[in-house]
Amino acid sequence: MTRLLGITLGLDRVAIPPRVKVDVVIRQKGKCSCGCNKPLSCLDETRFDHNPPLALRSRSAAGSGYDPPANDPRHITAMRERCHDRKTNHPRGSHTTLDSDKHAIAHTDRLQAKHNGFWQKPSPPMPGSRRSRFKKKVGGRTESREVLETSPSESPR
Repeated sequence: MTRLLGITLGLDRVAIPPRVKVDVVIRQKGKCSCGCNKPLSCLDETRFDHNPPLALRSRSAAGSGYDPPANDPRHITAMRERCHDRKTNHPRGSHTTLDSDKHAIAHTDRLQAKHNGFWQKPSPPMPGSRRSRFKKKVGGRTESREVLETSPSESPR
């Protein structure tokens, strides 16, 4: 994705209009929406978060946007930069961890891939490999691995 004059190009992602940003901040009475209730600074330092994330929204019937619309002020919240990073990534960093937006999006993508048949069960182990049930001896004999396992007390010293 490329940004040009504050507008995100590609994937139907357009910048939130300034009027919508002001409406959101007024609705929240100038406080952060994460629950810390700290005052928001200027609009340049305030992050606006789609709730639910756009990646988790369904496409509209016309196929031209999201349902609910991407820039609907009722589904946008204003947050301080630090709080927004915590909600998007999680407190421990930018990797996907539970309760973050990125984790929810990745989980949804995995479920969708499995539903569409892109996810496959692991293939059975190659005969004679360490994962297989049988062990092939040098002389050509085959033994079951369960028979080979002995408890530590029975092992020779």
